[in-house]
Amino acid sequence: MLSFFSKSGDFLEDIIELPKRTSDFPEKISDISEKTRHFSEEIRHISYNTSQLVVMKRYLLKYCSPILIILSLFFASCADDEHETLDNLIAALAEVSTNSDGRIVSLDLDNGVSYKVTNTISKLTPDSAYRVSLLYVLGPDKRATMYNLHSVISPKAKDLKGAPNPHTNPLDLVSIWPTKKYLNLTVDYQSGDENHLWGFAQTGLDLFADGHQVLNLELVHSQNGDELYYTRRRILSCPIYPFADLLTTGRDSIRFTLNTFKGVRSYTFAAP
Repeated sequence: MLSFFSKSGDFLEDIIELPKRTSDFPEKISDISEKTRHFSEEIRHISYNTSQLVVMKRYLLKYCSPILIILSLFFASCADDEHETLDNLIAALAEVSTNSDGRIVSLDLDNGVSYKVTNTISKLTPDSAYRVSLLYVLGPDKRATMYNLHSVISPKAKDLKGAPNPHTNPLDLVSIWPTKKYLNLTVDYQSGDENHLWGFAQTGLDLFADGHQVLNLELVHSQNGDELYYTRRRILSCPIYPFADLLTTGRDSIRFTLNTFKGVRSYTFAAP
């Protein structure tokens, strides 16, 4: 039965992060801040008599004013760059494809559009596709820069071949929607140590007199002994492209069933 499952872990470990905010630019700012601190220490040693106040004024005008101008321009530039980048971020479920060296070379969206990428991850399985959620920015050269890349659990459905349906622990369904290659769902579940197991089962194919077929799929979810302490949210993708030769677009359907805290629920979608 465990052959149905994939663990809850994230193999990509959020490797590509969002652009850093202006407060996180340590290199340039630390240099300028150190100079400013040095000037401030020197200024504090100047006694406050009239003649020395004049010296202080000249000192400030000579040294600190340019630094303050540089700081203001630097922060404004960083803020503008950051604002522009964050405004252009697009959230997506997609696949990333690797080349023969195991490096990500393309971002393949569910609508069939693909983009070359400006940044990558290496040491993945060569010539493979990974299901991911991410944010990306599309540049003027039509290449995508990826951020916040996370793996999405998406094991292929296993055929039960007449065996009893596996026991599955309940959860709450937040949303469910189909795309051409996947049936996607967002779920809330109760967890403590986050060691749940997930999978999909093919539970049969219903045939009707008019030739219409309904493919039955089911979410398989095991708490794996986990405690019910916290509510967590997860996106899952059930691959439906393996059934492309079995189902006919415009005629057949897919029925997806899952066990919720409100009882067993089923949802039917037209075959893509």
